[in-house]
Formats: sequence, C-alpha cells, structure tokens
Amino acid sequence: MKNTGFVLIAVTLILSGCFGDPHKSYLGLWQRQDINLEQVLEITQDGDTYFLDENILQDTDMFGRKKSPMTLTKNDDYLSASNGLGPLPLGLSDDQKTLHLSDRSYRKISAEQLEGVKAGIEKKSAEHEKNREACKSLNADYLQQRSQISTDVSDAREQVKQRKALEDQFKPKSNAIPHCVLGFSW
Repeated sequence: MKNTGFVLIAVTLILSGCFGDPHKSYLGLWQRQDINLEQVLEITQDGDTYFLDENILQDTDMFGRKKSPMTLTKNDDYLSASNGLGPLPLGLSDDQKTLHLSDRSYRKISAEQLEGVKAGIEKKSAEHEKNREACKSLNADYLQQRSQISTDVSDAREQVKQRKALEDQFKPKSNAIPHCVLGFSW
C-alpha cells in the first residue's frame, strides 16, 4: 500500500509538471549570442502576465527615454512579442537553454553569470576610457609639435617633410592605442 501511494504521488508530480504552464520555461535572464555588444533580456511574470525587458543592462531606450518592459502575449504553448507590425513568436530550444526571437539567439544565464557580464562591461568601459585619455594626450602632443613646425619653418617643402617625419614618429604610438586616429580627438 505504501508503494502504491508513493507511485501515485510521483505520477501526480510528473503529470503536473508536464501539463503545467508551458510559458514558465521562458522566465529568466537571456544573453544575446550573435553580437559583440553585451545584451541581456529578462522575461518576468506578474500574476498571469508575462513581460520582456529587451536589455536590462540599459535604463533607457535608443532615444534616451526611460524604458518599460514589453507585455508578451500568451499563446497555447509559446509567448510572442509585438513590434507594431505583427507578433514575433519567442521560440525555445528542446533543452530550454536557447531562446529565439526573430533572427536573434539568446542563451539562458544565471544571476551569477549576469554579475560576470556586468563586471566585464565595467572592465571594458574602464579600458575604453584609459585608451581615450591616452589617445587624447598623444594627439595633443602631436598637434602641438605639428603647429610648432609651421611657426619654425617658413619653406613649405620643408614643412611637409617635417610633418611627414613627425607623423611617422607618432603613427606607431597611435596604432598601439585601440581606435586612436592620429590628429583627431575622441
């Protein structure tokens, strides 16, 4: 009798999992896979309503306005978003670790992995700022020395020759700094 009760409970739990809300599989954090920029979307639930925040790493949309999550539409066994032109179904892989939205793919991540993504963004931002400052300093030095050539040398051909030599001197330094263009400031 004890075994029958155990089996009945196990079958009930299995069936309730199989016939539960299929939309719950969409809940969580999803990191975009097909771009270099970091993008993490989040699907949440409030009561019977599902919401999608397209990128939780940003507080504003592309127009600088405060973002608000998009309400998703529940269909029989999937969720869909609306882009104003029609519904965009969200698809899940069989293992429920990959989310597909239009032509984009997302991998499910944990809250701990999200913290790693944020730390990576902060590191890249600090590195970018360091490179920007280095480029700015290099360009200030280059432009100052270049303007001095115009003051010190009156012959146009000699000016061109000295400017070319100066550029040849500074170009390797500029190339060593990512995204630094000699003669331009960020």
